[in-house]
Amino acid sequence: MIHVLVAQDTPLFCGAIAALLQREADIEVIAEVSDRRAVVRTARSRRPDVNVLDLAVLRPEPGATAGTAPDTGPDADPLQDAINLCRTLPNCRSLIVLENARCDLLAKADREVLCSVGFVTRKASPEHLLSAVRSLANGHPVIDPELVLSVLTEPGNPLTHRERAVLALAAEGAGAREIANRLFLAVGTVRNCLSRINVKTGARNRLQAINRARRDGWI
Repeated sequence: MIHVLVAQDTPLFCGAIAALLQREADIEVIAEVSDRRAVVRTARSRRPDVNVLDLAVLRPEPGATAGTAPDTGPDADPLQDAINLCRTLPNCRSLIVLENARCDLLAKADREVLCSVGFVTRKASPEHLLSAVRSLANGHPVIDPELVLSVLTEPGNPLTHRERAVLALAAEGAGAREIANRLFLAVGTVRNCLSRINVKTGARNRLQAINRARRDGWI
C-alpha cells in the first residue's frame, strides 16, 4: 500500500486529487493539508511514502522572516523545502505539481533531487499523476515530458528569489510600500527591484513584466 500526503492550497483541488488517489486499491491518502507549515509537521507524524505537493503550498509566505520554519525568509527556495523534507524523511518521496512548465526548477535539479523529488504539471492527466505516484514510491525518477521540453526550448528564469517574491506580490496588486512592508524591505529597494525586473523581462511596465513572468512560469 502506498501512503500519500496531499498538499494543495485550494481545498477543492486538494479534495479532487485526494479522491482520485483514494479510489485506487494500492493507494491510501493519509493526510490532506493546505498550509505550508503543516506539510512538514504532518509528514513527520504520518510518515507518507509520497507527498503530492502543489508548488503554491511551498511558496514562502509574504512577510516571512529569517529563522521561521520551513522557509528562511523572502528568498526561500520552494524546491529546497521539498528536498529538505525528503532528507528529514529518507523513505519519503515528493511529487511537485507545477502550475506552469517551470524549466528553471528542472534545470537546477541534480541527481540527488531527481532521486527524491518528481515533477508533473497541472496539465497532467489523472492516469499520468497516478503513474507518477507509483513510480516515485518504487524509487524511480519522475519528470513530466513537458518540463524536459521546456528546458530545451525556453530560456532560464533570469529573476532572483527576491525579485520573484516582489513580482508575485505586485501581481496581487500590491504597491511598492505594501510590498516593502510585507517583505521587510526598504521602499527604495522594492522600486529598484521592480526596475531590474522590467529590464530582465524586457518589459516597458509592471503589467508587461507580470504577464511575461506568468507566461514563462517565472512566478
